[in-house]
Amino acid sequence: MKNNGLSLFLSIVALVLSLIVFIVHINHHKEAKKSEAVSKSKTLKIAYVNIDTLLNNYDLYNILMLQLSKKQDEYQKKLNSKLLSIQRRSYQLQQKYSQHLITTATYQSEAQKLLNEQDKLNQWQQQKALELQNDQAAISARVYDSILVAVNEFNADKRYDLIFSNNYTATGRTLLYGDKGLDITDTIVEILNTKHNISQSDSTSAVSK
Repeated sequence: MKNNGLSLFLSIVALVLSLIVFIVHINHHKEAKKSEAVSKSKTLKIAYVNIDTLLNNYDLYNILMLQLSKKQDEYQKKLNSKLLSIQRRSYQLQQKYSQHLITTATYQSEAQKLLNEQDKLNQWQQQKALELQNDQAAISARVYDSILVAVNEFNADKRYDLIFSNNYTATGRTLLYGDKGLDITDTIVEILNTKHNISQSDSTSAVSK
């Protein structure tokens, strides 16, 4: 009976020891995973692009915006010219009528023509404003796509895990802090301008042929 009791006691002790070893192993595995996650987070490589600086130095963007600005100026000059013409003719019509140089019927007929011309000018102004808005959207899309291509080309070797832009959004900046050593803006500008210059050179060569 004593032997049986001793055997049972030893079996229980062995079982308890096995459970302890198992629990220690599980805890060690969990700690290893935590350590691995922390290690990965510490080695995360991040860079950012200063969008304001990039756009100020991006040749293609500045050329497109200059073209858009010239187009807007042309529309504004035409609008101002037509408005002045309507105002001048309206004043002349008023003068003629006040001096009894034209009849009331003639005055009303000419005044209506000027009103119709004013309405058409308003429609023209709205149409041109919409065109400029669409041009602006097209430029933004083209520039954004070219930046994505340049960033992907720059990061083809996966040197960075994350690359942010610091442009303003509805909720604020997408990057609140950035080490200057992580700013790759100048490199991206160089890539963009190089690609633009090559494209311009190819276009010139094609035309000359």
